[in-house]
Amino acid sequence: MSNPNTFNGDLKQTEIGIAYLYQTYSPYVYSTNIFNPEYSVMCIFCSSNDTTSLTADGSFKNCKTCKKHFRAKILEKQK
Repeated sequence: MSNPNTFNGDLKQTEIGIAYLYQTYSPYVYSTNIFNPEYSVMCIFCSSNDTTSLTADGSFKNCKTCKKHFRAKILEKQK
């Protein structure tokens, strides 16, 4: 028994010309500092500023006060 709505494993690729017709600009991406973000040093658990970066970009930090690891908040872009 064949059902035309059943997935059969065949996926059609979008042609490159059609793919460029879709809007790829995002005002959110360009209005925030997403390409070169700055991260807060404040701990999200205890609000201490005594933190160290666990990654090179500073997106993950370790709080020396409460001893927790956390993902740092992205600071808003200054206008």
